[in-house]
Order: sequence, then structure tokens, then C-alpha cells
Amino acid sequence: MTHWQDANGTAWLLASVSGPLAAEAKFETNNGAATHGSIVAFKVAEQDGKTVLIPAWSSQDLVNPAPPVVANGLVIALSEGDRKTHARIYVLDANTGKQLYASGSEIATYAQMSGYPSAILMLSSLPTTARSTASGSGWSTNF
Repeated sequence: MTHWQDANGTAWLLASVSGPLAAEAKFETNNGAATHGSIVAFKVAEQDGKTVLIPAWSSQDLVNPAPPVVANGLVIALSEGDRKTHARIYVLDANTGKQLYASGSEIATYAQMSGYPSAILMLSSLPTTARSTASGSGWSTNF
């Protein structure tokens, strides 16, 4: 789980969820069906003197999602994969959950129980051409 504050001062809470979301979970934006897991984002607000979480967005399907990390309005999400599915790294817009970058099939193994530090190592080991595909979104890597 992680939290961040956007440029407008809105506080956010993000978490990784294993398995599909409950049918009664209603997010303002759903970025695709998620049968294995996803990242979910909530706006933190005050209503009637109480702190409440307002469902904002859910990500696309992620196999064994690691806890997300937010930096500069971007979410770095690691789909750890499993013995049948390779790990993948995604960069998402922190306000909408929209995918800005995906590592595709560049990672040749799964990364179970590894979390964010492994995501950075995997991302830094991708070919420069793969890493630069996200540069059009204002995101780049210089590891």
C-alpha cells in the first residue's frame, strides 16, 4: 500500500489486490477486467467529519501484483507473474490508472515476492529502446 498527494492537494491511497475485485466494488474508472489482481486507487476525503475512501480507479489485470510505488504522478506497478506468466512492469498515470508503459515480454522470468526493488532492477536491465518507448508520456528512465 502507498499514498501520495497530487498537485491539487488531493490525498490518494493505492493498494495491490490479489484476485478479482468484488462485484459491489464500484470505481469511477475501470482500466480493464482483472481476474488475477490489480492496483486500486482511492481518493481520501472528509465527509460529515469522517475520513472516507472514494474509489477512483482500478488497473488492468496484473498477475500477483506487488505493492505499487508513486513518484511524480506516476505509478510503477509490478505484475510479478508466476511459473506460467513472466513478470511485467507497468507505468500508470496516478490520477487515472491509464497505462503509459508496459515492459511486454522483455522480462524472461517471474518475480514472485520480490516487490519494488526488483522492479527497478528489471526495468533498468531492459534494452534502451524498450525503456525509451515511454518517453513520449513525459516518463523516462536513466538508470
